[in-house]
Amino acid sequence: MKKSAPRSHDWSPFRADERPVERLPQHGKHRFARAYANTYHVAMSSLAFQRVYELVHRRPDWVCERFFTDGAGTPVSVEQGRSLNEFGCVAFSVSFEEDYVNLLQMLDRARIPLRRRDRGPWDPLIVMGGSCALINPLPMAEFVDVFALGAAENVLPDLLAALEEAGREGVIERLAALPGFYVPEHHCPEEDGDELPKLEKRELSEEQMREPGHLPTTAIVTPRTEFSEKFLIEMSRGCPEKCRYCWATFGMGKFRWHPAEYILGALERARPVTDQLGFVATAVGDHPEIERILREANGMGFRTSVSSIRIPAVTEGVLDALHASGDRSITLAPETGTDELRRKMGKPIPNSVLLEKIRLIFRHGFTQLKL
Repeated sequence: MKKSAPRSHDWSPFRADERPVERLPQHGKHRFARAYANTYHVAMSSLAFQRVYELVHRRPDWVCERFFTDGAGTPVSVEQGRSLNEFGCVAFSVSFEEDYVNLLQMLDRARIPLRRRDRGPWDPLIVMGGSCALINPLPMAEFVDVFALGAAENVLPDLLAALEEAGREGVIERLAALPGFYVPEHHCPEEDGDELPKLEKRELSEEQMREPGHLPTTAIVTPRTEFSEKFLIEMSRGCPEKCRYCWATFGMGKFRWHPAEYILGALERARPVTDQLGFVATAVGDHPEIERILREANGMGFRTSVSSIRIPAVTEGVLDALHASGDRSITLAPETGTDELRRKMGKPIPNSVLLEKIRLIFRHGFTQLKL
């Protein structure tokens, strides 16, 4: 008996649970494949993934379709059920090294040649962004045509403009000449015995973050994520600390934050679809107006939660505001158990301070603490 091919994944139950924050176009002159090398549950928990989805739709004549690893057959889009190999460009977001294998499996399932040198003019351009591209693109340089290095607000317009005006090889050549992109076909010093030149990352600047339109927020609220039913808002980028082991503190630039007015203004967009908020950043508690933001969100009827808070940023005001919103869990990151090792890592917080903060947390009515 002939073995039948695996069926494509049925996305209809997922679509039924989704609540878009605003109506986005479904049809356009240009189509962009946005892929995450993991499941829907993981991908839709990523604010960066959702941010790119929204930014593509903001560009005239463009629509974005999402792809994930769910299912066993050819990857098909959530929006229209199109196959991954029907697109001129497939832009992967990779935040974890373990997902490298998932990326290759998705290409294989879509019958797209794995190695970039084996792809022809009609094969999709494979682009990779995310933390792994920023930290070190070389492990995937054999398989990825173009690496996007920096904030989507800065690199995505150049990528979409190139796709509008040129064919596959023309796009590769054009992006190789622009800052914010690593193109292995052109930037290949290892073949000549040279060192890799310093790559220019195009992160959001402090000035950009104080301009309207640069605040990443959730585009689609759904219960099928780690942050079920939550509207996520980015508070800041970078970190005020310089821990030696942490990429974020060195790779994301100096600590900078979004204005409180923009953050609070975004809550009006969230109100029609959910009453739950998630404030995310490397250093949420270090936003200079964190207490005001939490209290005003509470006053608007939202339940709020935050990602990991730096130990020095745990204050009575922050704890009061979080508790008032219904939050009973908090996460701290001591990294290690000894004062000496913590000092050597660039995080000079003694256990005495950590224990003092823990006592403060439980005095304010929290019932769960994660280290």
